[in-house]
Amino acid sequence: MISGNGVPSASDRDEGRVRKDSHRVRDDSQQLRDIQDLIAKLEVVNRQLWLPLREMSTPVSADAGGAETP
Repeated sequence: MISGNGVPSASDRDEGRVRKDSHRVRDDSQQLRDIQDLIAKLEVVNRQLWLPLREMSTPVSADAGGAETP
């Protein structure tokens, strides 16, 4: 039985250890692929955060020079 939070109950986990049917093995391998995919995405984000920020130049508008003259 799966509880409301999607985690199998203790009895289901015990049954899975004793009797591995093809459905349970398939679910486990899918979960492993999902976790590996998340780890790969986190590594990309960590690399992006590690890089220093580039300074962006702000474009000077045509109105900027007119502010000094009345």
